[in-house]
Amino acid sequence: MERALNAMSDGFLLCDAQDRVVVWNQRYENLFPWLKPVLAPGVAFERLALTGALALMPDASQADQQGWVQMRLAVHRQREGGYEQELPDGRVIHAVERRTPDG
Repeated sequence: MERALNAMSDGFLLCDAQDRVVVWNQRYENLFPWLKPVLAPGVAFERLALTGALALMPDASQADQQGWVQMRLAVHRQREGGYEQELPDGRVIHAVERRTPDG
C-alpha cells in the first residue's frame, strides 16, 4: 500500500471514523510541509487544521484563524466536499474530501 500511495501524483491523507490520521503519502507532506512536526498516526485532524491555519494565516487574528479551522473541519466532515487554498508560495491546492460509509 505504501508503494501505491507514494506513486500517486496527488497528496493523500486517510483518517479513521474518529477523524484521526491513519496514513498519508509523501506528496501530502510535500504540499503541506508545515504539518510535518505534527503529522503522525493517531493525530486528530483538528490539530492538522489548526496547524494549517497558523501556517497559512500567521498575521490573522485568532478569531479569523479559528474561523478557518471551523470551515476546514466542516468541509472535512461532509460526505463529499472540497475547497481551494492558496499556499504561501502562490500555488493553489484543490482539496477533495470523501468519506467512506464507515467514516
